[in-house]
Amino acid sequence: MRKIFTTLSLAVLLTAGPAFADQVELEALTKAGVVLNVEQSGDILNARGEADTAAAMAKLVGSWATTRPADEAAVMIKAAVNTMVNIHPSMAEAIVSATSAALADFPHLVATVVEAAVAAAPNQSKSIANAAKTSVPGASLAIDNAVSNALSSVIYKQQNSPRNTPQPENNRNSRNDPASLS
Repeated sequence: MRKIFTTLSLAVLLTAGPAFADQVELEALTKAGVVLNVEQSGDILNARGEADTAAAMAKLVGSWATTRPADEAAVMIKAAVNTMVNIHPSMAEAIVSATSAALADFPHLVATVVEAAVAAAPNQSKSIANAAKTSVPGASLAIDNAVSNALSSVIYKQQNSPRNTPQPENNRNSRNDPASLS
């Protein structure tokens, strides 16, 4: 009986896995401040795999670029791209390529996409930049500047993280501090 229950539980989890993942994406987007309407939420929930996810993101950013004020669109695009690349770093190039193509008429927003993606996956900065440049060749300078800005921001955050700050004398762990052994 336990074997049957375990097998059924595993089968349910395996089939429900993508639905849980998509729900996690929606929750992460909402937590990042991204406001989605019902249709946009459905597009994210129904996306299966890299191509679907990239297409859903392209549709999303394209609609924001054409229906929202430029500064509001930039904020939403930056949050959405950063969140999705954080969740799916292996899809960074596809997401950037699709969203950049959707924003070809808005080069400043292409730079926003690149900056958000590089901030989420700095080790992929070259492939992210190349994907954007392939999609929107006329925005090369803006893309290079966005990569530079994002990498500078990542480096700054790493240098100023709490683990890199020296600890005061009285907070040292006495077992590992040679000065406290005397």
